[in-house]
Amino acid sequence: MEYDIASFHVNSFNYLLDEGINLAISDIPAEKLRLANGDAVEIRYCGATVGYPTLKDDLIVPCNDDLKLFPAECRQRELTYKAPIELPIMLKSNRCHLNGLSREQLIKHGEEGNEKGGYFICKGTEKVIRLLVASRRNYPIALIRRNFRDKGDLFTQYGVLMKCIRQNHSATIMTLHYLENGTITIAIQFRNELFYLPLMYIIKALVMQSDQSIYQHFIRGRAKDLFWAGCVSSMLLCCQEDGIRDQESALIALGSRFRVTLEDRIGSWETDQQVMKCLSTFVADMSAKATFCDGTVNASGI
Repeated sequence: MEYDIASFHVNSFNYLLDEGINLAISDIPAEKLRLANGDAVEIRYCGATVGYPTLKDDLIVPCNDDLKLFPAECRQRELTYKAPIELPIMLKSNRCHLNGLSREQLIKHGEEGNEKGGYFICKGTEKVIRLLVASRRNYPIALIRRNFRDKGDLFTQYGVLMKCIRQNHSATIMTLHYLENGTITIAIQFRNELFYLPLMYIIKALVMQSDQSIYQHFIRGRAKDLFWAGCVSSMLLCCQEDGIRDQESALIALGSRFRVTLEDRIGSWETDQQVMKCLSTFVADMSAKATFCDGTVNASGI
């Protein structure tokens, strides 16, 4: 396909059909239940297949010409050009019957000879999804905002924000807040809720290291900065006072905070540590951005 403005839409939709939809399916939580004999059972989706637009909605494989539904017919009959699982199909994508047709064949099926695609037909009307300009992904931005002070006691106007994008292209916002007592709190947006957690809780949950090892890692490159060394010591001391002494206790503490939010994903019999296993993909995403939790703090100087 020659590269024009429509090709970017088509290629993006093809990615959704071939890879993206399975990434989305893998993010659907498992249904958990207990049988009468006490056994725990999990039921989850393993994948999804998108078919081709047809006159019969239950077909998910390529069909013969008599059953194919073409865009021109959808325009005339005010239908939606869609495939099984009720997904609208983008014109000229790899699930569209126009894909790969010659100029003469396109005209035969009621299209323009130079049809590029890149849009949908919904109830007979052509619709396009605009490409929007969004914040740079996975890039930390140091900010000074007065409204940060309104987040709670001891909050200052200083913070570091990053829009984090997972492999399935879902997004979450993380913000490091510097507090007046020299500690750092991380604000995590998860399932449309905002959680404020001590940064060191997250660090201890992600790595199985001693306090001394974590301390040395945080002051690396700033060993002579006594103020920063004091901040790191204060955060580690707060963990000790709260009983967060190792990875296990950190996972239990975090699991108890997320349990209510994950009520539909976990069983009542599961422990707080198992709750964190339900957050494994989310935690793994945070682990992949470990530099945001330490190196970024050093670089921003908060």
